[in-house]
Amino acid sequence: MNHTTFLAAAVVVAAFAATGCSTSPNPDQIERGDVCPVAGFAAPYEHIDPCSAPAVLQAAVAAIFDYRPAGDSGPRAAFTRARPLLQDRFATEAEPPAGAWAPITTGQWQRWRDQQMPISTNVMVTGDDHPADSVATADRVLAVRMHPAQETAVVFTVYASATRISGGPWLLSGLGVRS
Repeated sequence: MNHTTFLAAAVVVAAFAATGCSTSPNPDQIERGDVCPVAGFAAPYEHIDPCSAPAVLQAAVAAIFDYRPAGDSGPRAAFTRARPLLQDRFATEAEPPAGAWAPITTGQWQRWRDQQMPISTNVMVTGDDHPADSVATADRVLAVRMHPAQETAVVFTVYASATRISGGPWLLSGLGVRS
């Protein structure tokens, strides 16, 4: 059964304090766009490039669907872990329905929890068409594969949006799921 769930958040003006890099870039690097003046994300996302919308979207979507039934009380726990990669307003508005995005049933989650089922989640940015990026917005189509151990993988498509306010980091600001 196919269903579409879509949640989009409006862009909100927020203050982001951009900190400089540890070494001073020269003006030519800045003009060419070779330098990202944004501080990186804190652990566990320190390896994510805050100046790459596709990288942030891939990491944020992977974190949102990184279900850990052995230790989590429900799917929304993964959403909470993803919060550093989410735009504030989106995070606030999207948290209540976050547990219902993946095409899994409450019964499946409970079985995975009862069995302490490990789940591996892989997310890939696809080559599907998306609107052109702007200085402040980027959209991508992502393929999500959640594979519970010894069960058939759950595969679905995510339409994700990122925003970047005042030269701050890219952050996930909208999400739609198609299964």
